[in-house]
Amino acid sequence: MGLGSALCFVAFIAIVLMEVAGHPGFRDLFPNGHVVPDPCSGIPGDTWHRVGHLIKRKEDDVAKKQYNNFGKDFLEKKNRVGMGAEEIWPDLCKLDSDGDGRTNGVELGDPNCLWYFGEPSPANMTIYHPGIPENANGTLTEQTRSSFCNLPLVTNATSTTTAATP
Repeated sequence: MGLGSALCFVAFIAIVLMEVAGHPGFRDLFPNGHVVPDPCSGIPGDTWHRVGHLIKRKEDDVAKKQYNNFGKDFLEKKNRVGMGAEEIWPDLCKLDSDGDGRTNGVELGDPNCLWYFGEPSPANMTIYHPGIPENANGTLTEQTRSSFCNLPLVTNATSTTTAATP
C-alpha cells in the first residue's frame, strides 16, 4: 500500500470512528454535560448521552443529525466564525433552548453563567435536560412526552420498535 493510500485509509478510519462514537467530547463544553438526566425514563441516574440530539444514544439513532433546540443552538454557536468550541458556553448559557422558562445555565447547574471550559462542573444543583422542555418539577407534559420520548429505536438490523415510556 502506498503512502497516499495509507493516509486515505487512516483518514477514513478516523472519520468512521468519529461518526460511530458521536461527539462525547461536546458534553465537556458545557457544565454537567455527562450527567444530564433522561426525563423520559424516570430512572434516577439514567442520563441522556447525546444532549443536543432528539435520540439519547448513538446506537438508537434511526436518522442522523436529528437535533433538539439545544443542539441547534450549540451548533450555531460552535459554527460561528472565530469562536472556539471551548468559548461556546457563555453565550449558550443565557439561552432557554427548550423554551421551558429556565435558561440553559439554570438547567445545567450554572445559573449565573460563571462556568468555563476545563473547570469542574457546579455541584449540588438540580440538573434538567436543556433540550427537552420540562415542568418545574422535572416531569413532562403528555405532549412533550409524545414528542421526545416515543421516537423510533433501532433494535436490530431488520426491525424498529418504539421507545417505551414509563
